[in-house]
Amino acid sequence: MKNDFPIVGVMGAGPLARMLVPPATDLGVQLLFYAGDPGESAAQIGDNVIGDIRDMSALRDFADRLDIVIF
Repeated sequence: MKNDFPIVGVMGAGPLARMLVPPATDLGVQLLFYAGDPGESAAQIGDNVIGDIRDMSALRDFADRLDIVIF
């Protein structure tokens, strides 16, 4: 079954981002985290992209995969 909900990109993968996982899962919303390190809290349990926040090319590639970005 195809998920018709948008893909929501979350800039950062710390503890507050991790708190988004349970309600998003309950609603069927797909999250993708942009993390600086694979050891960050949300990156450990959710789909993620590891990159440097100062790398504009990596940020564009991340944004191209998304429907919505939240900070």
